[in-house]
Amino acid sequence: MRKLNEIERWNTALMIAIDDLNNPNKETRDSATKADVTVEFMEIRQQLIEYAHGLFAFDKSSPD
Repeated sequence: MRKLNEIERWNTALMIAIDDLNNPNKETRDSATKADVTVEFMEIRQQLIEYAHGLFAFDKSSPD
């Protein structure tokens, strides 16, 4: 297995974080439900996912 470069490492970690946001764990969902903020939680979660997609890194030295 080849070693990832800095950009690939960042993007891989970001994809893992986005996957985690896409699948909130039961404890987190239960906390939102118990606090009666499920709708707000889901909206914030979606906004975080959308924001995270903008954090992908690209190699600016490569030609388009």
